[in-house]
Amino acid sequence: MILITNLIKQTTRLLCLVIVLSTTSFPTYAEDIDKAKNLIAAVITDFEQAIIEKDQTKFLKLFLYPEVTWVGVLSAERYSKMRKTNPDIIKAPYGPQHTPASFIAKIAATQGRIAETFQNVKIDTDGTVASVSFDFTFSYDGKVSNAGREHWLLVNTSEGWKIAAVVWPRNSLPIT
Repeated sequence: MILITNLIKQTTRLLCLVIVLSTTSFPTYAEDIDKAKNLIAAVITDFEQAIIEKDQTKFLKLFLYPEVTWVGVLSAERYSKMRKTNPDIIKAPYGPQHTPASFIAKIAATQGRIAETFQNVKIDTDGTVASVSFDFTFSYDGKVSNAGREHWLLVNTSEGWKIAAVVWPRNSLPIT
């Protein structure tokens, strides 16, 4: 009799646990991905705002490391034009002078309004790593100086989403 009573108590507890768990709302994978996409979108907004505000500290906090991959690739047209005056020009320069820090330092030291705006943003993530691509327009005092399709890689760290790589085209304008 005691064995049956204990079995009934254990079965009742298990049934209660199943009912509680089945009615409790847990985040789904899709909700986690949506949350990650919203956090990544905030990084994109912070990037835009840091450029407009010429805020070096805010800008550099967006990156995984000070020297992440940061490559502006000359379009074929622009490369061809530039080779005429500089045959040693590098199509995809990379090195210590090509970093997020050097980029934002030049912006901060420049008079006038500088902005980079993004449209047609596509975020692909599993919640741990992400790729982002978008159409960008870079302008100085309202005049577009470059435009094209930019690509980022991001990682989700203990400090939030951080940019690990940025590549973009350096086009001859006007872009058609």
